[in-house]
Order: sequence, then C-alpha cells, then structure tokens
Amino acid sequence: MITREAANGIALSRDGNRIGDPGDIGRAVRNKTGLTDIQILFDPIDNGDPEQIRDTVETLINKEPDGTSPDAWLSELTEWTDEHSVLVKRVFRGVSREFGDGASLDELETALRPALDGESLKKDEFVFDEIEQQTERFDRARELFQSSEDSESLWERFSQRTIEMQRLYSSAGTTAEMQAVVGGNDVPDADQLRATIDKADAHRQTVVGEQYERITGESPPEGEPESVVSSLTTWLFAHDGSSKETADRVAVEFDGVTIDDLYRLFETAWNGGSLSEEDLVNPTVVQQAKQYKRARQLLEAADSETSLWSQLREASERLEEEYPNHPVTTDVSKMLSRSQPPSIGEVEQLLAEAENPFEVDERLEELASELQSEHPDHEITQEVVNAVEGTSPSSEERVGELIEDAEELLDSVDEQLRRIREHMDELPDSSVVVIEPLD
Repeated sequence: MITREAANGIALSRDGNRIGDPGDIGRAVRNKTGLTDIQILFDPIDNGDPEQIRDTVETLINKEPDGTSPDAWLSELTEWTDEHSVLVKRVFRGVSREFGDGASLDELETALRPALDGESLKKDEFVFDEIEQQTERFDRARELFQSSEDSESLWERFSQRTIEMQRLYSSAGTTAEMQAVVGGNDVPDADQLRATIDKADAHRQTVVGEQYERITGESPPEGEPESVVSSLTTWLFAHDGSSKETADRVAVEFDGVTIDDLYRLFETAWNGGSLSEEDLVNPTVVQQAKQYKRARQLLEAADSETSLWSQLREASERLEEEYPNHPVTTDVSKMLSRSQPPSIGEVEQLLAEAENPFEVDERLEELASELQSEHPDHEITQEVVNAVEGTSPSSEERVGELIEDAEELLDSVDEQLRRIREHMDELPDSSVVVIEPLD
C-alpha cells in the first residue's frame, strides 16, 4: 500500500486529508481493527499540480486556505461557495450576459456546480489550465457585479453612464472608449472602469462649464453638471434684460451668426423655465454658443466702459469726417460690415490704427518695398512703385485705393486662414476638414 501510494497509484486520506508520508500511512493501517469507516474510490489519480488547486481556491475565497492538502482546500471552497452562492451565480450570469463566449466561465461553473447544489467538489475538475484562467476572470468580474442592498454594482453604474454619454456626448472620445468596453469580449479591470467613469464625469463637467462661460462671460461655479446648469438657468433669469439685449444685438449686428436654438434656450430661462444638460450640450447649441461668445465679447461693455464695437463705430464716424479717403477708414468700414464677428485682437489693433492714422506717403513706400520683395511681377506692385516715384501721379483717393489693394494682396493668405478658421468654428466637434491647394 505504501509502495502504491508513493508511485501515485493510489491515494490515502484520513478525515478528508491526504496521507502521503510512509510513516503516517503505516501508523494509520497497522491496527486494522481500529478502522470504523473506509471508502474505496476508483477515480483516476490526477497528476496536476496541487499548488494550482491551492492558488485557485485562494483566488476564489480571497484569502489563504487552511489545511495542507487539495482535499482540505476544496472542502473550504465548498463551504465558501455555498455561503456565497448568490454572488457566485450573479457573476456567472453577468459575465455570460455581458461578455458572451469571449469571456467564458463555463469550466469554472461546471467545477463549482456540485457546491452550488450542496455536494462536495471534485478535485479532478480543478486541474485544468482553463480553470486557472477562468478563476482570474471570475475574480475580476466579482468586483464588477458585486452590489449591496442600497447601491448598484460597478458594472451597472458603468453601463448607465455609457448610455448617458451616448445620449449626450455621442462624438466624445471617452464615449467611444466606454462603448468599446461594453461591447468587448473580455472582463475589464474594475480600476479601469472607475477611471473611465471619472473621465466621463470630467468631460461632462468641462463641456457644461465651457457653455456657462460662453453665455455669461463668467467662470462656472463648482459642482456637478446638473448644478452648473441650474446656476446658468438662475443667471439668465436674473439677467433677463441685459442678456436679451445682447442676444438681440448679436442678431442685428452680425447677420452671418445664427443663434436661433440658443435664443430659444434663453427664452425658456427668461420665462422661468428649467434647462437640462441635454439642452445645453446639444451640438448645435454648442456651436451657436461659440459664435455668440465672440459677438458678446465685442458688444458688451466691461467695467462701465464703452464696448469695443461701439468704440469702432465712433472711430468710423470720426474717420469719415477727418480721413474720408484713408485706408484705415476703409478698413474700419469693412470690419463693421462683416457678417461674422472679428476677434477681439483684430478690433483692438484697428482701433489703435484709427487713433493715429499712418501717413499715406510713408505707408505707400513701405508697401512698395514689401511688394517688390514678395510680388515683384504683379501689376499692383508696378502701380504702387510708380506712385511712390512720381512717374504716375495719383489723386488722394487713388492712393488710398492702391494702399488698400496692396494690403489685400499682401494679406491674402492671412485672409484665407481667417475664413477657414471662421468656417471651422461653425462645424460640429469631431468634423473632418480637408484643405486642398487650388490648381
């Protein structure tokens, strides 16, 4: 008997614990009259690694098992499975439902089924490599599907947040990440889900906060997105007069700016209604708010001063009287007639030029030099050079036109870039823009 046990031909156990030491075997069977119960099983002896079984049990019960043999470890696993049967079944169902065949726990479920039915576990079911892999998968899934009576599981939170992001921020990169996890074929790590939820919350906070700033010109308050939206509603209601005046002026001053959807949002708040996050972050409303911000910054007065746009109109009236044919006068008039609001920097630069218009002759000489360097063969270059040299005398009005034409030629690339930027500002987020050279 000792020889057969040593050759792994038979296995002897006493009180559920395997006996492998020859001395222990001898003492156990020396006095046969002391035997009160004996079981002879003809199952094949598994040659698997006992440490693999021990690691499997330790991973499943989440602590170091007692005992020194696979039988003792599996006995403890049987008790644990019976005590935690609700969680075990929930994990099996959750993984099968959410991740399908790509994250199978079938072999592990088969191995644990006897314990779920109140029976003992079989050692030969725990020696396969699939059991080791699926045990690690089960351990990851346990954190996802475990829940208490007063809270939802991590996976339920993640799934619900994914639905919200798909509804509110369908084009966001974080939404794509979440969809990839939900549609994946393996069990994700719990820390990964928590980090992605935090990332989604941060994205919501950023978009809502930016909308608050675009509309009010003020920094958004601290708080959840719903709280910020509520604060914006309150702000619009409290500033219904001034915000309505600004919105109306935007539509009058810049006919290329469309804020119909944004204006309807304002009206809801002005009339005492409530706004939602979905209303505020609608892609169309976001694009209109970006345009509104540029116009608002020009039309609103800061610190009791005259607004930039009013200053530009006053400068235009003064220039028309004092320098009717001056290029700066023309530039101011053109800016005031734009359909899209210029940048603050453009307006401030032109106001500085209007304050002290340049000497026409000096400007003409500067332009002649630049044109000869950058456009030596252009007809405008020759006209400007002739005007500077006096070979072709020009009237004051014609000199103004030459300066204007020369500046347009030199600034043509900058103007193209400005128009591209304006067009891109009107596009929804994540749009693809292709810029091709003209033949």
